[in-house]
Amino acid sequence: RSRELFYYLVIREITVRYKQTIVGFSWIFLQPLLSMLVLTLAFGNLFNKEGLLAPYPIFVYTGLLLWNFFAKTLSRTSESLIHNRSLITKVSFPKLLLPLSLMVVNLVDLLFAFLVFVPLLIYFHVTPNIYSIFPILLGLFILATLSLGIGTLLAPLTLKYRDVSFLFPYFIQIGLFLTPVIYPRSISHSQYQLIFDLNPLTSVIEYCRISLFGKSLTSPDTLIYPLILGMFCLWIGIKFFTKSEKNLADIV
Repeated sequence: RSRELFYYLVIREITVRYKQTIVGFSWIFLQPLLSMLVLTLAFGNLFNKEGLLAPYPIFVYTGLLLWNFFAKTLSRTSESLIHNRSLITKVSFPKLLLPLSLMVVNLVDLLFAFLVFVPLLIYFHVTPNIYSIFPILLGLFILATLSLGIGTLLAPLTLKYRDVSFLFPYFIQIGLFLTPVIYPRSISHSQYQLIFDLNPLTSVIEYCRISLFGKSLTSPDTLIYPLILGMFCLWIGIKFFTKSEKNLADIV
């Protein structure tokens, strides 16, 4: 019943996000590309080339695509209610459309950022596994459930307790260094293995990289834990969000 409103929210977010910027929608390409260049200059010579499966710029760009999708979806969905306070108080509609529309917008950003990936592969003479599209889609599904689940859980809390919005960016920064985005998991010390094992993004990013640049597709067994965790977070997040929805106008 609310699909037209959902389409409007998606289009509005896409147009407003890059409005009054000089390069406009080009930021979709420039953000991951500039991050890749900076990280390549800073860390490109520190890691064993054999453990990367691909040249470092390709290696880090792949991790950035997946990490940015997760981090942006988590960040924007958790703040979706704060940024739409006037809409919440004036219009009656399913508030769950707000975080859902933001996740779709981030998927659009990911799609356009992936277009830069193709010329990078050609430039570095890297041939990806043509059958890796299905593992990557599975990885994206898990990242979407994790980010949307945690985001919908935090959104009502962020609206009520503004401390969450101040602390959240620090946890995102810490998470980047606790996830093998800019380095291969193989360099981690044994005493830190438990941290990597508990981090669901580790398995997802490593699985997508191996499937994309490995000689053959790997078994998805390593994704059982992040998949179960993602579905659980999504169930808890949506249940808590819908339960809090009737009191949102009073909190605002």
